[in-house]
Amino acid sequence: MELKEKIEKYFKEVDPDELYELALSCGFKQVEEETGEDKSSLQQSNREPIVLPTTNRASFENKKLVLQE
Repeated sequence: MELKEKIEKYFKEVDPDELYELALSCGFKQVEEETGEDKSSLQQSNREPIVLPTTNRASFENKKLVLQE
């Protein structure tokens, strides 16, 4: 199964409440909906982004990631 298919399968099967809690645990926060162009309901916090290293075979390497506040 290719990566795109795995991602599509995950989002078809994931519980919306579980995904919401996962987003909050990754540093996103709920914001009030604005009337402007951007109508997203989640906004990323001021944390530095986490870049996951990959190999040229599109497989992830095991690295310890530490969130810095």
